Amino acid sequence: MKKSKIILIIAIVVILAIIAIFAYSIVSELGQENKLNEEMNEISTIIASNDYTEEEINKRLDERVTDGDYGKVENAAKTYLKDVIKLNIELSQIVNNGELSTMLTSNNYQEDGPEFTKTKEYISSTTQRLEEMKKEYEEYMSTEKVMSYIEKENVDEYYVELYKTIMGESSYEEISSSIDQLIDVLNKSNNIIDFLIENKGSWEIQDDMIVFSTNEQIEEYNNLIAQLSA
Repeated sequence: MKKSKIILIIAIVVILAIIAIFAYSIVSELGQENKLNEEMNEISTIIASNDYTEEEINKRLDERVTDGDYGKVENAAKTYLKDVIKLNIELSQIVNNGELSTMLTSNNYQEDGPEFTKTKEYISSTTQRLEEMKKEYEEYMSTEKVMSYIEKENVDEYYVELYKTIMGESSYEEISSSIDQLIDVLNKSNNIIDFLIENKGSWEIQDDMIVFSTNEQIEEYNNLIAQLSA
């Protein structure tokens, strides 16, 4: 009887130990998932605010707050975001480039006119790069490209689905539309510069204003300017 009781006690202790380990494992897994979701939500907020430097965001994306299979999901998500943010930062630099905002000013007309060699080169190279970026964004926003990052991690389907949830839906159409609008501004600006080149002997800058020889030229110039906001 004593032997049976000892065996029973040992069996109960073993069962309780297994339950404790199992419970700890579940709590630990939930903690990892919560930590991962919290981390990615914070990063998403930072990216959406567009208030970060390349150094700051890359430092955050290089950090890892989880391990195991959750760490693999985190690594896949952050590696993908780091690659895409390179494009975001480049696009932001183009938008905030001083040449974009000053090429149709009297100062630029004086400095680069009447041939506008630098301005034409800037418009051409920037437009070409934006067209290339559209294709790069399209590739990065494709399901195949997004999933390629988690496929490299070789994790179970549960973690693949978790990765999908974290990454959300693609917003390529919105990005593509924004780039198209910028290209449209460059094309319309190019039309204005071409007009000034074609009529280079018929205009000058007086008191920081462009003055044309004829009313027809003034009207055509003003129409081209108006098209910028159309």
